[in-house]
Amino acid sequence: MPSLKPEDLINTTWSGKINVPDPVDAEMEFRHDSLFTYIGEDLVETSSFKIKGDTLILQKINGMSSCDQQPADYKYTIEDDVLKLEALNDNCAERKSAFLNDGFKRIK
Repeated sequence: MPSLKPEDLINTTWSGKINVPDPVDAEMEFRHDSLFTYIGEDLVETSSFKIKGDTLILQKINGMSSCDQQPADYKYTIEDDVLKLEALNDNCAERKSAFLNDGFKRIK
C-alpha cells in the first residue's frame, strides 16, 4: 500500500454511516485544516485536524457530541476510495464508537 499524504484527505468528502448512537447516513468534509460532519443537511460537528504519517489527529471545535476538546488520534487508511478510521488514542467514547468498520466512500 502506498504511503499516505495529507493531500489524500484535504478537500475531499466521504459518505458513510456513523453511530449517534444508532447508525445514520453521514458525510465528512475535509477542508484545509477543518473537518465538517453532516447528517443530512445539518452540520453536527466541526473539528480541526492534522495529519502525521498515517495518523489523523482530531480536535473538536463544536458540535452535538459530548466530547471535550482533547485531541484524539486515529490511524487512517484509504483503499479503493474507502476511508477507514481506527482509534489509537481517544478519551471520548462517543466519538470512538461513532466510526464503523465499514468506512466512508469517497464522493468528492
